[in-house]
Amino acid sequence: MQLKSIYIILAIIFLLLIWAIQVYNRIVGMVQRIENSKAQIDTLLKKRFDMIPNMVQIVKGYAAHEKETLLGLIEIRNKTYDDKNVVKKDKVCNKTFSKIMAISEAYPELKASENFLKLQIELDEMEDLIRTARMEFNDVVLIYNRFIMAIPTVFIAILLGYKREEYFEADMKERENVKMSLPNE
Repeated sequence: MQLKSIYIILAIIFLLLIWAIQVYNRIVGMVQRIENSKAQIDTLLKKRFDMIPNMVQIVKGYAAHEKETLLGLIEIRNKTYDDKNVVKKDKVCNKTFSKIMAISEAYPELKASENFLKLQIELDEMEDLIRTARMEFNDVVLIYNRFIMAIPTVFIAILLGYKREEYFEADMKERENVKMSLPNE
């Protein structure tokens, strides 16, 4: 009877060990998907960052007195380019393009420029790709967070030090309503 109990205990331990290994492997796979999603976003952000100097060159031709502002934008871009924080890099790039677009609003001939229009179309396409990559990232994070927070897998996650991953979210300024006015207002 005692030998049978030992076999049952060993079988339970063996099954728990197999289950723990499966949970660990699944968590590792999810972490790798999150890292891959971040890398995809980073690749798109780098491509968007590479568009900044082209936009600046075109704007510089039309807005000579904005040269210092534009050079400052290039400097900000260069300082942030190799940053590993994807969210920070995205925010800097958004601010840079917002400033370039604000400058371009003052120059109707610039807005009509074929090169500027072409870059704007490329930028819009890039923004769509980035938006899609962010949504995919958030989907992967949702699955991961749900898995590591559910019982009983939460115990393995805690034991191995896995923590909840943050979503890619818009900051408060990006959530504000856009204020638009017509020229005669």
